[in-house]
Amino acid sequence: MVIAIPCRPAEERPPYQRSFRAKGNIDKRLSIPQFMHRVLILDLLIERKAFGHYGNLEILRPFSEKGDVECWLLTPQMQNNLNLQSSNHAESSTSAKTTVDIADSAFHSMTSEDFHPFTTPGSNLSSVIDVEDVCFREEVEMNGNRVILQRMQMPQPSEMKNWLQSANANALVCAGSRYNVSMWEGWMDVVAELLRKAVELRVPTLGICFGHQILAKSLGGDVNRALECTDLVSEVNLTEIGFSDPLFAELSIPRGLFTHQDHVSNLPPNCILLATIEHTKNCAFRVVDFDGIMLPVWGLQFHPEAQDSVISHAIIMSEFSQVQQEIFSAPHDGGKVLSNFANIAMGHQ
Repeated sequence: MVIAIPCRPAEERPPYQRSFRAKGNIDKRLSIPQFMHRVLILDLLIERKAFGHYGNLEILRPFSEKGDVECWLLTPQMQNNLNLQSSNHAESSTSAKTTVDIADSAFHSMTSEDFHPFTTPGSNLSSVIDVEDVCFREEVEMNGNRVILQRMQMPQPSEMKNWLQSANANALVCAGSRYNVSMWEGWMDVVAELLRKAVELRVPTLGICFGHQILAKSLGGDVNRALECTDLVSEVNLTEIGFSDPLFAELSIPRGLFTHQDHVSNLPPNCILLATIEHTKNCAFRVVDFDGIMLPVWGLQFHPEAQDSVISHAIIMSEFSQVQQEIFSAPHDGGKVLSNFANIAMGHQ
């Protein structure tokens, strides 16, 4: 079974969001236009609307400049139908959780509108889905184009490669999380397997904060926890390779927004350091293959999606302390980094 809490009623949704269910569409088949770009986001901050929902929109914004976008929101932490085995990563816990309990304290402020049943895609993922299986499908207009967000059910780990190939995604993004790679839980095995398959299939991939850490861990790196959390907006120091990397195009001294306690202490052997900063030496990296060829896969410890709209909503929703509000009001270059990533993913560089 999967979590099946009712979708938010259509009449309660903001006017800029439209559900296919709300339209009363009598067609039992829903065609996905072949020209739409598809972006997969590991949506691991659904309990924090600012960095979660609004952060997702900022990730998608530069993609929407290229045309219509369909986004699959993946939330393995909320699935309870994944057959997970204990992994070597979980040696610090003899009973790693496999799913998130809705009663978990991290979800205390959530309401039923924050949860949606999963859509299970059919055998032809890239063209047609049964409308009756679509439980969360909302549309937002961005840059004059359609952005469709749909929460999708992830497959069993053994089916991950075929699933990812069938998804035919232009990009995969693993964003932040309130959970910690240094405190491994069972559902993280699914995330790690997805990231490994994305590397194998050369899917353009961006790991952000938690995503940066779990990408490194999944490829054989080490992640450790500091004594204190770091909240900071600061310049990062690009390495010689970092200066020429397209992710940092037109950014000789990029500024990043950091809020984290876990750190990548050692990079995997197949990764190259792109940037460093005093408090975390492995600030950004890129994955290479066994022949040393650069792959379109990056990890960033900072949050490029934390744009002004995200910070504003975080303040309104009381997700920040007063000190954090003052720190995070400083400008940074995350928007340009996301734009560069979208350009790379869409084949413009």
